[in-house]
Amino acid sequence: MDTKLTSRVNKLLLPSQESNFFSHALEITPQELSQKPLGKLLIVAEIASPSEDNQEVGETLIDSVKTEYYKDSSRDILESFEAALQKANETLADLTEAGKTNWLGKLHMIIGVLNNDTLHLAQAGNAEAYLARGEQIVKISEGLTETSDKKTQPLKTFENIASGNIEEGDRVILSTPELFYHISLEELRREVSDKSPEEAVSGLAQKLKGEEGIGNLAALIAETTTEDKLSGEPLPKAAAALKKEPVVEDVKEVKADAKSFAQKTKDIFKTAKEKLSKDKKLEVPPKETSEAPEEIKAPIAPKPPTSEKPQKPNKFATGLKKFSRKVSAIAAKINQSSLNKNRFLLGAILVLILVLFISGGILIWQKNKDSTKNLYHDKLIEAQEKQKAAEDALIYDNEIRARQLLVEASGLIDEVLDSKHYNNEASDLKGKIQITLDKINHITRIENPKAITDFSTLPSTETLGTLIALDKYLYTFNPGSAGVFGTPLEKPKAETMTEPSISIGKLKCGTVMKDQGILVFYNEVGGIYEFDPDTGKLEKKELEEGTSLARAEAIATYFSNIYLLDPSQNQITKHNRTITGYGRGENYLTDETVSLDGAVSMAIDGYVYVLKNDGEIIKLLKGKPTTFEVSNLPDPLKDPTLIFINPDTDYLYVLDKGNGRIVVLDDKGGFAAQYVGEELKEATGIYADEQGKKGYFLSGQRIY
Repeated sequence: MDTKLTSRVNKLLLPSQESNFFSHALEITPQELSQKPLGKLLIVAEIASPSEDNQEVGETLIDSVKTEYYKDSSRDILESFEAALQKANETLADLTEAGKTNWLGKLHMIIGVLNNDTLHLAQAGNAEAYLARGEQIVKISEGLTETSDKKTQPLKTFENIASGNIEEGDRVILSTPELFYHISLEELRREVSDKSPEEAVSGLAQKLKGEEGIGNLAALIAETTTEDKLSGEPLPKAAAALKKEPVVEDVKEVKADAKSFAQKTKDIFKTAKEKLSKDKKLEVPPKETSEAPEEIKAPIAPKPPTSEKPQKPNKFATGLKKFSRKVSAIAAKINQSSLNKNRFLLGAILVLILVLFISGGILIWQKNKDSTKNLYHDKLIEAQEKQKAAEDALIYDNEIRARQLLVEASGLIDEVLDSKHYNNEASDLKGKIQITLDKINHITRIENPKAITDFSTLPSTETLGTLIALDKYLYTFNPGSAGVFGTPLEKPKAETMTEPSISIGKLKCGTVMKDQGILVFYNEVGGIYEFDPDTGKLEKKELEEGTSLARAEAIATYFSNIYLLDPSQNQITKHNRTITGYGRGENYLTDETVSLDGAVSMAIDGYVYVLKNDGEIIKLLKGKPTTFEVSNLPDPLKDPTLIFINPDTDYLYVLDKGNGRIVVLDDKGGFAAQYVGEELKEATGIYADEQGKKGYFLSGQRIY
């Protein structure tokens, strides 16, 4: 076949409502590059009889198959599969020898190997495999299990392999027997034909929803497709309409394939049989109460009587009432005999009854505890499967699907961590999931950042404003005392640039006027102040007569002009710099449809960018809005407080304090990257040096 095939798989898992049953369905995709040629393992398994050992038996068996199959990448697929099945038989023999025998005659399992256009199958018990092609569906696990031997021998659990070729568009269905008690073969064909595995599983789940007495059910549906089609279909395609009449030519073709597909290979377990007779000497006759279930004779079989299934354990409260009645009855009987003559005996009996009662309560508590632990174990396994599926999605650059799977897996892991069960395993998986999520979300985590300057060594630095850069210096200011502070970038140290002055009043905001080599500040009462690093002076500038300054929330400069953002007047005013101060100013915003309500920050690189507290960013040119839309942001902005851009930068930077991050956007609003850290939740200033590939932020009294 010229076109390489791949597959997409979905599972249907309906565990029994009764405790201590085991069922599982899983797709195992190799993680190492050297293992890729061995393809993927598909496994469905059920132990159809309750036992506290079932979980251990099932997990040990599956783990042994997986480990042995991918153990030696130098083997071909069939050699690896034979070795894995032999290892499974030996594992079951060891478990039986250790006294774990409940699975005998109750294990229903299908193991499949799917690689490109080849499928290999092995079967135990009454689990079944079907191939759906076009309008037809045929059983391909026929004759894989020997049913004539009445004695159950662990080393003969898996004896035969069926191998065959599959085509693009084929559906392979693996299932434990329970599915066919409720779904006919024709219903199964209708549900899987021309549908994605996800749609097929959803349809089957809806049909089973109304069924009563659903037992353990585990199934997998795999669809063969090409890598090109899979990478181009992030969402499941809609199911095509089904033809009412089967096509005769297709029937002949499919039946011919099925006949060759179901041919058994030679017995591959001679070594295992010899080991059984010589080394193990283990032959386990079937227990009277654990006879193997009868082979299914038709696709639809009557459901086993529910009376054969064990009843649910009585609740603790019910047991307490029954025990209390028994204690009362025994005490009354003893009293009638001769209480005075047998006080010692009475006390001993009551103590014994009390001990038995407490022991029974402890036993019930322990069973409930084990049941809860099993629940969180299943959640852990499901999270692992979703994490692996997400990695597969990333191979085809399907980041949307991968992100969805990882978020779901992370939610499951959080439940496990809250339960205090499997904490080590859950923590490790949480870390792996977070690393992959960070990669998808373009997150760089700022952990334990190094402070380059600490202004807490200087007086009047308890509260600091934004961060301003000029000529290899970083500056900040105290809004309350009007003190200006700075640090050189080459050899950082905290310096007082101007002494605090109460007479100046509170500084609301500040920025840099690079071409003049000065810092410009807006005073809360409507004054403009300039700080000249060469003179070290902070001076108030004169305003043209009749000038009424806006009540600015932010200030920005472009060349020798200052721009003041005034949300209360829904306006941005522009003032040109004069010899003595600043001109009267003019309204910059000319479009009355633009709302500046909630605006908190402004920056200019030729365009004017306005940030609002709800996360909206407005981009203006000559007073009118131009195209700009924030897109592909993994999480919306939450309490954004500052926007940064200048003529020397290519990107726009947004301080998102609510999420503790700096978001990087391109000039059209497209998401590019994000930097996340706890210190950013208290940050008040940011500065990006793109040419030097460095970034700085002010948090509290420290610059990082």
